[in-house]
Amino acid sequence: MTEQNLTLITQCVFPTIYGLFELHLYQRHPDEGDVIVLLMGDISHQESVLVRMHSECLTGDALRSDRCDCGHQLSQAIQMIAAEGAGIILYLRQEGRGIGLPDKIRAYELQDQGYDTVDANILLDHEIDEREYEVAALILHSLRIRKVRLITNNNKKIEALMNAGIDVQERVVVRPHVTAHNLNYLKTKRDRLKHLLDLDHFFPSEQDASESGLVEHKTSRPWITLAYAQTLDGSITSKKGEKLLISGPISLAQTHRLRSLHDGILVGIGTILADDPQLNVRYANGPNPRPIILDSNLRTPISSKILHSGTPPVIICADDVAPERVAQFENLGISVARSVRDQYGLISIHEALSLVYCMGLKRVMVEGGQKVITSFLAHRLVDECVITVAPRFAGGLPVTTSLLPDPFPEMENISLQVLGGDIVIRGRVRTNVLN
Repeated sequence: MTEQNLTLITQCVFPTIYGLFELHLYQRHPDEGDVIVLLMGDISHQESVLVRMHSECLTGDALRSDRCDCGHQLSQAIQMIAAEGAGIILYLRQEGRGIGLPDKIRAYELQDQGYDTVDANILLDHEIDEREYEVAALILHSLRIRKVRLITNNNKKIEALMNAGIDVQERVVVRPHVTAHNLNYLKTKRDRLKHLLDLDHFFPSEQDASESGLVEHKTSRPWITLAYAQTLDGSITSKKGEKLLISGPISLAQTHRLRSLHDGILVGIGTILADDPQLNVRYANGPNPRPIILDSNLRTPISSKILHSGTPPVIICADDVAPERVAQFENLGISVARSVRDQYGLISIHEALSLVYCMGLKRVMVEGGQKVITSFLAHRLVDECVITVAPRFAGGLPVTTSLLPDPFPEMENISLQVLGGDIVIRGRVRTNVLN
């Protein structure tokens, strides 16, 4: 193919939630389909342009399928370019590694029967990977781009551009979005397609895998996912001691699905007294996590819903609570664990997590309230955050107190998702700051 076989059909301004792009539509001749290019910023003065060559994936990009991580890769790439203020997305119409949408769905059916993504293509009389990247190189040449930093985990894309005269000066890593549904697929990409994926720290069993607890935590504490909802002004309730419904129905369903992927769900006594929550999975399919209540003085009311429905909780109180009070709960079949108090007279978070870990709860979702969230962040105990932001103001109680120490917690590898009217922000807590 030569540049004469490629025509720029039209272009337009293209605003997105990540920033302002230009959209260029190219036509391949003769009748070889089109290519979409998203361009941000002034690339003419860039020494090395940030570029993503992305193969179309309707199921992942548009429908957000968990069979792959294509949609998440695309979102990451757009966010990287938006953060830099300049770069290019080449959206190549190569559905299903080039086999087209109908056979891609047929390949999914074969995967449901136990074949991996490579063997499924072969059984459908296709090559393992039928994509080609010549058109991508032609577009880059037409834009006078000779040096790039390529956002990819696929070595073949790097080789294709280098062979076409594009100098790939750096490979920019795309963090895999691993779930119980796509772990084997990603392993096949790594092992059989030679993609540069670091999956060694993920659990190998789909049954034990979860979206948030996949990272094998070689410590004496559980993997901690901090998940909560807030308003635009950072309020988690209108006033202390009152319940405020923040999440919309769609984001709430996702929160319940996230609950089902954890062994335990942890809150403080303040949440029990204010909300009387059930802490179970009601708006999604999946098992209930075991509730964990941090209650220094064992103030949990005997009438609380959490004590009489679903999975029995474990309450962690201070070791100086009166034995007769503890007996009231144990007579109801409720487990009560004891922990030493810290310097502030509260439960030692570190000891509490050690107790939880010894109970076999390896992945714990922390939902609040304010004191608990602040304590986990201040003690550098959060591994991942999932924060739902509702599009309204409340002027109420903020997420944290003013006790967070410097250096302040920061998130990395961030993804954004719009669910109904809510924005869900997800990312790992930067290890060099918190752990």
